[in-house]
Amino acid sequence: MGLKEVALAIGIAVLGSLFIGFFIDAVYGGPEYNDYCKNSYNYYAPEKPVPSGFTCPQASRELNTQCGEDGGYVDFKAHDANGCPSEPFCNYCQRDYNTAQEKYNFNLLWITAPLGLILIILGLYLAAPTISAGLLFAGIITLAQVTIRIFGNLGKFSRVLILGIELAILIWIGYKKVEKRKK
Repeated sequence: MGLKEVALAIGIAVLGSLFIGFFIDAVYGGPEYNDYCKNSYNYYAPEKPVPSGFTCPQASRELNTQCGEDGGYVDFKAHDANGCPSEPFCNYCQRDYNTAQEKYNFNLLWITAPLGLILIILGLYLAAPTISAGLLFAGIITLAQVTIRIFGNLGKFSRVLILGIELAILIWIGYKKVEKRKK
């Protein structure tokens, strides 16, 4: 393969994997942070200057502890006559958003990984060597992208299992298609 063919294969690989990622995002968008957290920012902030020597009451230590243990933070619904935050409650918006994002990332795995495998298989069976190489690399990059995206949500053994499955599939495809072609 000459320089032009290598450049074309790299271009197909990069743009193909980006296309898959952006297409899925356009069709199946993830959770939006602002749908979960309305950015009230009432967190211990007085609404107006408080009188000299006056301090705003704080949320109880128990509420702070409980909110922290449950994955939330103390927020306030209103301000009192002195401008101090009042009516404390546990806000779980960040926890709820993280849960939705984690579920979305796992759904992406089941959507994107098969598309990456299809690109790899197309790359192996297509007759045009340059386009074939580009599609093969696009599939590998697509698999790597989705794997990296869910890695933070997986345990140590789940990571090894996912990588092992992906590697086994690539080795199997390579053996069945590439090695048999050489014989």
